[in-house]
Amino acid sequence: MKSLLLRFAKLFLGFVLLSAGIAFSFVAELGLSPWDVLNHGASKVMPITMGQASIIIGLVILAYDVFSKERIGFGTFLNILCIGPLFDVIIALRLIPSAETMPGRLLLLAIGLVLVTLGMYFYMSADLGAGPRDTLMVVLTKRLPFPIGVCKLGVEMVAVALGFALGGSVGVGTLISVVAGGPLTQFFFRLFRYDPTKRKNETMSETLQTLRAAFTKQPEGAQAQESGASL
Repeated sequence: MKSLLLRFAKLFLGFVLLSAGIAFSFVAELGLSPWDVLNHGASKVMPITMGQASIIIGLVILAYDVFSKERIGFGTFLNILCIGPLFDVIIALRLIPSAETMPGRLLLLAIGLVLVTLGMYFYMSADLGAGPRDTLMVVLTKRLPFPIGVCKLGVEMVAVALGFALGGSVGVGTLISVVAGGPLTQFFFRLFRYDPTKRKNETMSETLQTLRAAFTKQPEGAQAQESGASL
């Protein structure tokens, strides 16, 4: 039970880092990160926030992940439900100061990229299910003869193209995110010796079984008392 709680804590730490990283990139105003270009574009053509757009797009990609027979866990759905609203809260509360100079904006963008990559590692390595977008990246890595960084690059280029067509914000920061995102992901995953293609995510039913086992297991003292009573 303690191990499961620690894994959920790791999961939510990853979500917070991811949301903060996305917010840093947004405040930098150098062009959004690839998926956020798509979220921003969707929010331009529909009466929804970027966070709400992230949820809707996540559900669409999730349908493909399920079709690809990937293991879907609690982390998959919590990713959809938590990251968008967390981003909205960070932006609404103005927790990240803006920068007026180009070096300051580039610093905000760099911090955002590192936080996003670290957030990916923490929540994915909890093995409770990857988010729809990251699951898509893993699916392609398994099926194509390319490393995870190249697959991430290809998927994000498609997201940028679609987002730009819808009116999403694209700039030098977007280009930096596309070019640096893949290598950063590979760097941190190798640094922490994490290979998502070789890990087995826990499904929701498996997590529920673990919880049931933890709550139904009797303490050793109670078991001893029952044994004594039976004698």
